[in-house]
Amino acid sequence: MKVQALPLQESNRFETGSLITRMTNDVTQVQNFVMGIMRIFVKAPLLGIGSVIMAVWLDRGMAAILLATVPVVALLLYVNIRLGTPYFSRVQKALDKVNVILREFLAGVRVVKAFNRSDYEEERFFGANRELTRTTTASMRLLSVFLPFIGLVVNMGIVLLLWFGGNRILQQDFQPGKLIALVNYMVQILISLVMISNIIAVLARTKTSAARIAEVLEVEPAPTGKGTLPEEKLPDLGKIVFEGVSFSYDGALEEPVLQDVSFACREGEILGIIGPTGSGKSSLVQLLVRLYEVSQGSIRLDGKDIRAMEETALRRKVALVPQKSLLFTGTIRENILWGAEGAGEEEMVEAARKAQAHEFILQYKDGYDTLVGQGGVNLSGGQKQRVCIARALVGKPEVLILDDSTSAVDGGTEGRVLEGLLEDGRGTTILWVAQNIRTMDRAHRILVMEDGKVAGMGDREMLMACCPVYRELARSQMGRRL
Repeated sequence: MKVQALPLQESNRFETGSLITRMTNDVTQVQNFVMGIMRIFVKAPLLGIGSVIMAVWLDRGMAAILLATVPVVALLLYVNIRLGTPYFSRVQKALDKVNVILREFLAGVRVVKAFNRSDYEEERFFGANRELTRTTTASMRLLSVFLPFIGLVVNMGIVLLLWFGGNRILQQDFQPGKLIALVNYMVQILISLVMISNIIAVLARTKTSAARIAEVLEVEPAPTGKGTLPEEKLPDLGKIVFEGVSFSYDGALEEPVLQDVSFACREGEILGIIGPTGSGKSSLVQLLVRLYEVSQGSIRLDGKDIRAMEETALRRKVALVPQKSLLFTGTIRENILWGAEGAGEEEMVEAARKAQAHEFILQYKDGYDTLVGQGGVNLSGGQKQRVCIARALVGKPEVLILDDSTSAVDGGTEGRVLEGLLEDGRGTTILWVAQNIRTMDRAHRILVMEDGKVAGMGDREMLMACCPVYRELARSQMGRRL
């Protein structure tokens, strides 16, 4: 739940493979320590302390030999944990790397096969495994040194007890029964110290895992506030205003992704957003749904600063169809209805019709109950995009953001999708991000981005006359047909 609640700006600090390791291996380490070791952690000190007390009660002189071993053993345990913790930190990082490589391989298996890079990926995986083996072996070797040393120290104490105790017995200054009792107490201390040593070894690894878990749990959202304006108090107008908006990703060394962006989008308007690759188009629309927070400036929806709105309320009004079409394992029906809790059959079919997905869905034997493979593997790119658009439409948003989400759809289907979006006359405000300038034909106005700044805004004729960036894009894509 904590990982799900992290803002993207913060969650980008952690690789996906590292988060998986923290949620599985690290949590298991802490759980095993708490559930299995804590009982021993109480028993071992009590056993050792009780044995020391009884030895002192029997004979203080002979108990001094026993007590002399305790500081030496304590020093060994301290060195154990100080040296062991860094080693286990490296072990967990090596495990992170294995998980990252494994995840990348499984997610990109088609690309790997297409480029005949299976051997290369296998070597990367085996290399990471060898590094994990090496660091794990080194940490185990380090820890295995301390247990024999602890046993040696305690057994030397037993030898000294037998030596001095035997001499005192010969001098008739000491009872044999007390010597046997002292040796038994020393053995009990040895057992408790071995138990504590094992606990310390586990604690060294648990300490590393706990620190890695705490690193995630301690991440807090940026101090911009989550907003308190509930959905029922938000007017359904769909008017958007960006005012002096600048934005930078955390840790970025270059100039801000967006710099002093200002524009307004009217209610029911289709605003095309176009620009060269890396001009900040996707970052711009992601700010509107608060996947990231603005660094400077403000964004207003229907006259309300979006930072004053509850995130859930904002995202019911504004639907985003991202560049990458992501479908979940399940049926097509479940994937579409995933976009609106409580939506019914009619709303689902209506959304699919508008997204031009209804016809191809019915061509499947099971229709809307057709199972979707992981990531939509059994659907084409265009089909996945249309299902994602239907998922956004089923919630009937006031603002719809299409972030280059029709790139795999042919021009005719793309036009029918836009007609479907406009057919009900609800006045949905549409922000249509695209690379292809032909996509902008039906837009009321076009916002041109370049290097994170607004290079121009207006209709096609105005931009051709006044915006060099748009004119260059048009000529590069359409050539002599202009």
